Amino acid sequence: MATERLLREKRYGRSWLTTLCACIFFGGFIIGSIACAGLGGDSQTALFEVIKGFLRQLTAAPGGAGYFWQCLLKEESYVLLFLFLGACSAGLPFIMALLFTKGFSVGFTGCLMLYGSPGLTGFFLLLLGLLPHNLLAVPLWLALSSFSAKRSFALLTDGRREERGGIKDRFFGAILKESLLFLLGGLLVALAEGFLSPALLSFLS
Repeated sequence: MATERLLREKRYGRSWLTTLCACIFFGGFIIGSIACAGLGGDSQTALFEVIKGFLRQLTAAPGGAGYFWQCLLKEESYVLLFLFLGACSAGLPFIMALLFTKGFSVGFTGCLMLYGSPGLTGFFLLLLGLLPHNLLAVPLWLALSSFSAKRSFALLTDGRREERGGIKDRFFGAILKESLLFLLGGLLVALAEGFLSPALLSFLS
């Protein structure tokens, strides 16, 4: 039995799911950038004005505590959603779809900042407003989606073995320790987005 289990774990090491998650995210990023570049100039300008108004409102209120709590709620909700999908045998396609939308939104927003503002303004908006927290957020999303995808795939392919483990193993045995790390990662991302990015953007105002 031990030999059979080792062979199964070797066969289903599922490292390919990590590569798939990265491809899905960066595929969404590329498609989001292309979608933004394909918009007409008027549409790009209108959307950029919405972003510009939001950033102006954000930098006008120093401290950013209220915005931080919004960021924290958003990031931890994503973490819990990914973990929940990872605990479902049918969660794999939803994990990939959610990861694709995250990549799409980052690509679309970044491209919009570059296209919507002339000269170096758009570049500095991208550098100061979008890049800092995404340096933490993107690795978190990739690690979280990879973990959840592997867990969901394990439930799908090894369902009988997981059933013997029961709900306690499914939620607490394999997920609890990792979830604490992912929740901590979500906190760090929220701190960067809620405090660091507004502070950096204030230099442009």
